[in-house]
Amino acid sequence: MINTLTELVSKKREELQAEMMGISQELRTLSEGELLITKNGAWEKWYVKIDGKKKYIPKQERALAEKLARRKWLEARLGDLQQEMQACEAYLRKQSFSSKTESYLSKDNRYHTFMFPERPGDDIIKWSKSEYIRNKKHPEKLIFRSPSGNFVRSKSELIIDEMLHRYGIPYHYEEMLQLPDGSIYFPDFKIYSFKRQAFIYWEHLGLMDKLWYAQQAEAKVKNYMKNGIMPQDNLILTMETADNPLGYEKVESMIKLYIADEPCDRYR
Repeated sequence: MINTLTELVSKKREELQAEMMGISQELRTLSEGELLITKNGAWEKWYVKIDGKKKYIPKQERALAEKLARRKWLEARLGDLQQEMQACEAYLRKQSFSSKTESYLSKDNRYHTFMFPERPGDDIIKWSKSEYIRNKKHPEKLIFRSPSGNFVRSKSELIIDEMLHRYGIPYHYEEMLQLPDGSIYFPDFKIYSFKRQAFIYWEHLGLMDKLWYAQQAEAKVKNYMKNGIMPQDNLILTMETADNPLGYEKVESMIKLYIADEPCDRYR
């Protein structure tokens, strides 16, 4: 059973490596050259291009054209896998490196007041109370009412919402997020971090003991990473299984680590 996202990404990296190795081995067995296809009405001609020179492929040599087509597809597939591998490597590097900036986020650091002199003002208050595009899927599942007045989908989201409200943190629940690649998500929470003086996201992965859910979570986080939303940077990730539910202590520790050291009444 996969219990952490790091294990999930590590497993995915192994699968990618195995597939890439298999493709590389198969490419060595295929004919060299690039398949070119031209059409003139209903007629089609095939060519193989090697070192800038084209050579006609007769119809009786269709097997050669098929091998060249297979090479073209495998090379494209290899490029996709390499991009996925880069995303996995980026995440795993983020997990393993020792942050040099984390200590500056603490108020105990002598340089903290120079970098973070004050909390945000009226513009953030206005944002926190503004209307926004919400997730309209399955409204019947919004059954847990938080002290903030929000209706959320799970008891774990209820804990997060309640603690954000208790700390007076500006946030939106399930606000639409359109990434640069055009994909659209509704992160559980969009939050203004006092520590980073920037907006960050919080996703709670609640069914990580379910393989189908873990696979969907992997795809979502991988796409976040491709679009500059990185775990342990501007994306908080919490997760749970049936045997390891999320609790108040964990949520509060994440708030203190990434968002705020103490409650603030001004933003409630």
